[in-house]
Amino acid sequence: MEAQLKDKIPFKSTDTASRIIEGQAVVIHLKKQPAEINIFNQTGTRVWELLDGKRTIEEIVREIYEEFEISRGEAFAEVAKFILNLGKKDLISF
Repeated sequence: MEAQLKDKIPFKSTDTASRIIEGQAVVIHLKKQPAEINIFNQTGTRVWELLDGKRTIEEIVREIYEEFEISRGEAFAEVAKFILNLGKKDLISF
């Protein structure tokens, strides 16, 4: 799975609105009814900030494991799982 994901470039859906409130991203999918509100922890918030449509998943993983001082393997597993979940919720695309 790693080889398939690492070069993908995720970007935030234009159907979302988000704000960072007290260090946590609050993300709403604007077209889902009823509205779905997603609140991310510190790491998830940082990943959300890095989803700029320019960075690959590999580059996002690198930022996370350098900033949070975790192993590269752990960073990839957690970031990949989080990004795939965002995709399932239609909060991002590739």
